Amino acid sequence: MLLVSRAIGQYVKVADVWIAPEIEDSSGLERALVVFTLEHAWQSGAVAVKRALKQPQASVLRGGLIHQQPAAMDEPGAPESTAEVWWHSTHPSIAPPYLSQTTYFTCGPTSLLMALAHFQTDMLPTRQLEFEIWREATMVEACDPYGLALAAKRRGLDVDLTVTTDAFMLLEEFHSEKERDVRRYFQMRFREAVAATDIKVRREAVTSAQIRAALDSGRLALLLVDEAPFGIEPCPHWIMVHSFVDGVFVVHDPWVDPAMGETWLDGRDLPLLPADVERLAAFGSPPYTALLAVRGAATPI
Repeated sequence: MLLVSRAIGQYVKVADVWIAPEIEDSSGLERALVVFTLEHAWQSGAVAVKRALKQPQASVLRGGLIHQQPAAMDEPGAPESTAEVWWHSTHPSIAPPYLSQTTYFTCGPTSLLMALAHFQTDMLPTRQLEFEIWREATMVEACDPYGLALAAKRRGLDVDLTVTTDAFMLLEEFHSEKERDVRRYFQMRFREAVAATDIKVRREAVTSAQIRAALDSGRLALLLVDEAPFGIEPCPHWIMVHSFVDGVFVVHDPWVDPAMGETWLDGRDLPLLPADVERLAAFGSPPYTALLAVRGAATPI
């Protein structure tokens, strides 16, 4: 049995189970292995155990929640795999749709699409919409927090934006002053456009208590983070936080890395400790972050 998990993720994933063909009671052994995994996970502090299934009826232990891999945007059809997830005590009470970004630079639009699909159930996420939002919010190539807030507002979401600084953001990877000047120009235009709306902008530290308060008010939280604590090189990234259970935040991360053995099951319902979320939510030097707390039923601009 192969067990894996993402760095700082409070879960264990059963990636595969192999039982020699000469074993007579293979289903009984498989069940015992799953029971052992659950006990090991709970003792180690994990709050969820995920298991990829080759087919829906392959579950060997009751009590898990069955999830199907979502079809890729613009690729309708049966999902490629099914999974079973056990939670230590309480599972999330809401289940926003999970989507994987189709490029390395559309994490912000994909996080927003998941929020839109949650609040507007008749909305069909498409790759065309993913790129439309990116074009509206990008400062080439990353998505600006103010630009993403405008894209959310245009599509009928109520937005509260919290940023830790009024300085320009996401300039670290640009080495020439000309490149930085172009990004500052985009950011200034986004900020002027936000100022002409009713989007509330707060300039203060983003804390786990603030994120939890947003969730408690019925909002979803789009959070700008640094991927370094995930075991990846420092890189700005957007994720969507949708729940708080068992003392952890539950996140939909639109980015998974197949080269590291990850699948959609690692990105969906990723449990993270509050301290780790605060550590993720600090990019740049000096560190900064942004939080978009969104909910439905707003008047589009």
